[in-house]
Amino acid sequence: MVKRVIGGGVLCIAGMFMLLYARKLFTTRTWTFMLPGSDGPTAVFVAGRIGNFPPAVIVIGIIGGAALVLGIITIIRANNTDH
Repeated sequence: MVKRVIGGGVLCIAGMFMLLYARKLFTTRTWTFMLPGSDGPTAVFVAGRIGNFPPAVIVIGIIGGAALVLGIITIIRANNTDH
């Protein structure tokens, strides 16, 4: 039972790190553009992302989410002694 709890904890930690890394990959490579002639309190900014949505973000996010869910389920099932 201890091995299952430790394994579930490792899966949870790995899943969280993978989700945070996917979020970091998603938020990089951004750009901001200010329309000319509009400065001061009425400034208009346009923000966007350069390039396409990287498929690594999707894959890492899915694997990280699955690892997190599997870790939580493993810990819950290991702590449930009412089999």
